Amino acid sequence: MPRNLDLIELMRGHFVLSKRLLRCSILCNVGVVVVSLSTSSNVFPGTNIYIPISLLLVQFGAYVLRQVSINHFSSAENVRSTVMLKDGLDLDISESHLKRLYRPSNPSTVQDIPFLAPYYAPQLHPGPGILLHMLAENCTYTKRVARKSFKLLAAVTTITVLGVVGLISLMIHGYATRTILANINMFTLALLSFWATLDVSTLRRRFHELHHRCSHILSKCDELQRANVNRLDEIMHLVSEYNRALAASSPFPTKFYEASKADLSKLWPTRIHIENRI
Repeated sequence: MPRNLDLIELMRGHFVLSKRLLRCSILCNVGVVVVSLSTSSNVFPGTNIYIPISLLLVQFGAYVLRQVSINHFSSAENVRSTVMLKDGLDLDISESHLKRLYRPSNPSTVQDIPFLAPYYAPQLHPGPGILLHMLAENCTYTKRVARKSFKLLAAVTTITVLGVVGLISLMIHGYATRTILANINMFTLALLSFWATLDVSTLRRRFHELHHRCSHILSKCDELQRANVNRLDEIMHLVSEYNRALAASSPFPTKFYEASKADLSKLWPTRIHIENRI
């Protein structure tokens, strides 16, 4: 089987690229605020119209990067959600669906059948109980990384908000002594900084909502596991809710994931140990 038709490798590639693009987008947002504030406080003398225009292009580039990142994230999530059902329930995936996963825009151009290897590798026989266990494990990890991510972004948002407030203060101070062109430049820089801050704040809110939705799903998983209920319809409802929560969020930037990586390797085993003692 050709390596380029391996859907797991394709999924990982989409995830990596989405994280890198989102990281670049965030750096662009923060850069817009920093340069705007530095320019307005005369760190860069000779302020002219070209600086706001350049920052506008950078901010627009950040928007494009974020949208492309979301597209790659969606493609990766489509594969992940499919392989989760395949590994958990031992389902047979149709050839047409595999081709759509490989090339969503034009699956008819895929000549060979893409290969979907095992990814979650459940230790027990597939079934509703195993799918519920896999969902709880995924939700535990996602909840932790989402919590870490929105806390880090909350700090970044606070810094950028302070920068915008400082920029507005500079814009108001000395308004009458500046030329019309200088005031227009200052106003443009303030708007661009506000746009950049709003982007970062929106990303923080998405991770915050993901954290809460994962907490809700995880509590439902715990209820079903304690009651020893393996009804497929209830489990599939939770799986769908988890997939929708991820689809409404954004990829985790690599640095944010790495900041939680040390805890993730021992988080699930610790949780299982506690559950077994209850």
